[in-house]
Amino acid sequence: MSWHECRKKLNLNIGFKLIVEPIVWQDIDEAIEWYKIETFVLDEYFLKNFEFAKDKILLHPQIHTQVTHYVRRMIHNTFHY
Repeated sequence: MSWHECRKKLNLNIGFKLIVEPIVWQDIDEAIEWYKIETFVLDEYFLKNFEFAKDKILLHPQIHTQVTHYVRRMIHNTFHY
């Protein structure tokens, strides 16, 4: 069993919930379309990096910048714009 499968079964991030607002999904869709047109390969890489970042946030929410009492932000180094 992988660490990710184990973590999901144990639910180690009790008390934390990842909320992705609709505007974020819109930005992600637009970025994927842009990468698809411009590069032909980075769209899949972008999406995989988003999934990785999402898992990282859920695994270690406390290490990311706290914006407000209930909001934390992660800037992805590979796709930071």
